[in-house]
Amino acid sequence: MADVGESLGKWGWRNFKHLAGAGWVLDGGVHFADLFRFHLGSDAREVYAVTKQYEPFRYSDPKSRKGAWRVSVEDASMALISFDNDIIVQWTWVGSAAGRGFGNRVIYGSEGCIDWNSGLWLRDGTHIDNDALIKEFMESISDEQKERFFPSGITDTVAIELKDFADAIRIGTVPEVDVMEGLKDQAICMAIFESAWFNRPVSLQEIERCELEGYQREINEALGI
Repeated sequence: MADVGESLGKWGWRNFKHLAGAGWVLDGGVHFADLFRFHLGSDAREVYAVTKQYEPFRYSDPKSRKGAWRVSVEDASMALISFDNDIIVQWTWVGSAAGRGFGNRVIYGSEGCIDWNSGLWLRDGTHIDNDALIKEFMESISDEQKERFFPSGITDTVAIELKDFADAIRIGTVPEVDVMEGLKDQAICMAIFESAWFNRPVSLQEIERCELEGYQREINEALGI
């Protein structure tokens, strides 16, 4: 997965490590970490990463670079993540790449690949676009499953998430993404920062057990934790 481009506008508290906890990979990246685990059906075991800050300022007007303030978060991250079942994820995010940006999110397997934007591509050249994949999926599930996945026919993903959360509060169901799922997702992101800090591969066990806190330490000290 790669998301490369330039975004130098001010973003409030997210521009400061002691307020945000880290750069975008922690804040927005956790959603992608969750999707890695969901789509691959596997848990991460080890992370090796490099992070950089190439642009030390953010601007009220990025084009003219006027109204600057100095920031303390990273704007580039490159990670190799080892999952169970011999799966490797390459995750690159850069928010300081001037000129031509690009983005690509693809899962490769032995017989082909699934592209986030264009659908399924098989070794023999067969292509099934996302609309056809969705249609095939909807035709393959029962009415009961449709109601569970898309209550009352709702397909807005945020609305579905909110209903899932509300059901957990009202009737005691277990959310699809519960606290332990969230912990494992966030641990992948924290592993990126700790790996870059210590300049070595780190295990997810080290992160989940709080055994490795180099990057995190100065935040803890500032908060008196």
